[in-house]
Amino acid sequence: MNLDNMRRYGVEVEFYSRLNMNSLGEKIYRETGIEVHRVNYSNRDTDLWRLKPDASLSSVTRNGENYYPMELVTPILHGEEDLQKLKRIVQIIDLDGYVNKQTGLHVHVDIADATVEELRRFMAYAGKYENAINTILPPSRRQSRWAKNHLPFGVNLKDYYTDINRQSESKRDLVENNYFNGRGTRYLKWNFENYWRTGTVENRAHSGTTDCDKIENWVRLIQGIIHRTFKAKCTMWTKKNATAQTYDIKHMVWDLYKNDAISADVRKFYFKRYKVLNNDVRR
Repeated sequence: MNLDNMRRYGVEVEFYSRLNMNSLGEKIYRETGIEVHRVNYSNRDTDLWRLKPDASLSSVTRNGENYYPMELVTPILHGEEDLQKLKRIVQIIDLDGYVNKQTGLHVHVDIADATVEELRRFMAYAGKYENAINTILPPSRRQSRWAKNHLPFGVNLKDYYTDINRQSESKRDLVENNYFNGRGTRYLKWNFENYWRTGTVENRAHSGTTDCDKIENWVRLIQGIIHRTFKAKCTMWTKKNATAQTYDIKHMVWDLYKNDAISADVRKFYFKRYKVLNNDVRR
């Protein structure tokens, strides 16, 4: 699915670098011509490419060399051209970069115009395929304190669907649903904490990476999930007595592909990723 037809989005890439923020920003500009501003943690200027300190990361030393913790925060992006800019910047970051279990990749998508029905379908889909998404993440990210699961293990999906279907009058009731978002924390795989201020939902599930292919495919997958659920005509069907553990990644990506929400290339990428991550090979 072409991102030109998708929603506005933003990306945060957490990482460590041998270069400090000033040196890295200068290198990115020399190599790409894209100006990346070095700003403080609280900066919220969504018109700029930014390098920011990351308070959740501690400095690390590798082979006797200090690495600086930071994150790349994109401006509001739209379409394929902006994704290519992001990839060019990340390619430069990767040359001196490093990630570990503390780092993450966050994707924000603009859903300010969502209706109650669209939000309900999205939450049903996200619950149904929560475990499927976990299987294309490294084991350390599946139960991460920075991106917790929404549904209790083994909860019956019919009960979950019934609960969110009852809350049909108010977007606020859905966003604050006890099943999906009732833990009082933003450290969930789908974070709605800033929805009322920015109109966005943030996906926090992915592990830290400076791999352009992983970032690109994750952006396309997250956009595809939202596109699929918002365009659907009804809440997702589920088997009797099914839980989030019933459905695997093949179910999810095939559903997205046949409904024109992701391309064949994205589907193949995650089939391969699943095999790598579930055969005692970690990368």
